[in-house]
Order: sequence, then structure tokens, then C-alpha cells
Amino acid sequence: MKQLVNVGKSRLKKMLPVDTALFLFQFFKHPNDIGALAPSSKALAESMTRFVRSDALAPRRYLEVGAGTGAFTKTIAGKLGDQDQLDIVEINSRFCSRLEEKYADNPNIRIYQTSVLDWEPESQYDVIVSSLPFNAFPSDFVKQIFDHYRKISKHGGIVTYCEYMALPGIRKLFISPKSRRALQATLDMTNLFEKEYEIQTDKVFANFPPALVHHCKISSRGD
Repeated sequence: MKQLVNVGKSRLKKMLPVDTALFLFQFFKHPNDIGALAPSSKALAESMTRFVRSDALAPRRYLEVGAGTGAFTKTIAGKLGDQDQLDIVEINSRFCSRLEEKYADNPNIRIYQTSVLDWEPESQYDVIVSSLPFNAFPSDFVKQIFDHYRKISKHGGIVTYCEYMALPGIRKLFISPKSRRALQATLDMTNLFEKEYEIQTDKVFANFPPALVHHCKISSRGD
């Protein structure tokens, strides 16, 4: 059986681009950690990196959380100013290895294999681009992540993340009442964060599945 699986992987690697094949392998191995059904589109990458600016007057610090194979990283890297810094925090070792292959020679990009909750940066960030699948996590874990994002963001910093349209509603049709309540608690937690901090929502239909991108501005007053 193991030999047959390896043969299947080998054929898939020949049929698909390297990043797509790696993404699919890791999705089926760790579905709750990845959350997406397919690599993100260019349209979604542009929306997710809306607040990454190459024309900023001063050097800026960026954090990308859960970069995967680097669908958003490529767009961020193309927008970095000469003095900007991008830190990438990715927990999956295979994804980290792939990101190192791509960006090890870029002096503006640093890659760390760790959980974002264990990440204590040397200074706060202007923008956080998060690809974590919040709707796949328990509400208390999501709260910890949002609290940490607030802690490591500058006053007025931006936190951007996305969710897939209609997916939570579809999931509710196929899960147990207990799981449905847990999912609703997570949705309530993200809605609370968005109510306090959100400044813009983008609808991205040119992605599979279509996505909502939330841009939140962190301040002590939530405005």
C-alpha cells in the first residue's frame, strides 16, 4: 500500500506545479491546519496584501502567518521597499523548506518555523497578513491569536485575514450539534473582532472557493 501511495505522489508531482502538489499533499495530511481547498489565486493575493505599500515614507515591518507555499509571500515580496522587513511564521516544516528555497537569498525576508502564539518579535508590526483558517479552530484558540495579534501590532497597524464565502453555512449542514455550536462560537469570536476593528471587507470571487478578506485596524479604542 505504501508503495502505491508513493507511486501516486510521484505521478502527481509530474502532473502539477511543485507548489500545488506540495499544497495538496499537506492539505490531505493536515486538513485542519491548512483549511483551504486549493492554493490561493492572484486576485486573493492582491486583496490580502492591499496594505503592503512599497511607497511608504519610512521602513515598515510586515508579518505573514501561515504562509504555506508562498502564494501571498510572492506578492508581498514584490511590494517590499529596500528597507522593509518581512517575517514569515509557518508551523509546517515542509512549507518552511519550500519557502527557504525561494527566499533564503532575500535579505528583507526571514522565515521561522514556529506557532504564531510562541512568536515574540523584537518590535511590533505595521501589517499582519494571516492565512490561518480561523473557522477550523476552537473559539478560545482564535481569541488567543487575536489577542496576540493586538499585542504585536503597532497602534494603527493592520491585521488582514480571509474566510471562504458560504463555507461555514455548508459545514453546519454536515456536522453534529456539538460541532455546530463550537463553530458558531468561533464565528461569534471573529465577528466580535471585526465589529471592533474592521475598516474594509473585500469580496474576491476569482478564487476557489470565493473569499471574504477582512482588513482590521488595531487601536486602543477599536476605531
